[in-house]
Amino acid sequence: MAAANTAASHKFGDWDTFAENWPIEGGSDLRKMLGGAVPLPTTEDAISAVRLSATINASADDDHKMTFSSMFTGAEVKDKAGNYVCSSAKELKLWLDRTLGKGKHMANAGKAAGKRGIIYWSGPFGGYFELWDTTDDGFKGGVKGAVDHWDDCTDCCLWEM
Repeated sequence: MAAANTAASHKFGDWDTFAENWPIEGGSDLRKMLGGAVPLPTTEDAISAVRLSATINASADDDHKMTFSSMFTGAEVKDKAGNYVCSSAKELKLWLDRTLGKGKHMANAGKAAGKRGIIYWSGPFGGYFELWDTTDDGFKGGVKGAVDHWDDCTDCCLWEM
């Protein structure tokens, strides 16, 4: 686990590269999304097997443009060797805890203001895994600016980078 925490502290390399590799259409494997920098050989295949299909929810205000990935809905995710990884958002959260270091649980997404990483949050619109960036420098296509309107989410977990 020390290796995963070390990787997280180094933000998996360049943040802009990370952002560019976030899946926009059709999905992208998590290992590519993390810049191929996950130093855990026992989970390498599992990481490359996780698919996050994404859609863009672009508002008129660029500061609130969001890139979402849909939550898992029961389809089993397996690694290249055919080993079971997870079949639900809850299991994926636990798996991310083991792979990236334990995520920080918060009362709502508004508490994650000024941070960036992978976030899971759920509320009136269901549950989402999202590439989260509410820091001043932001990135194109990411989340930037105020997040007060996510205060009603009921379950929030951030793997900060």
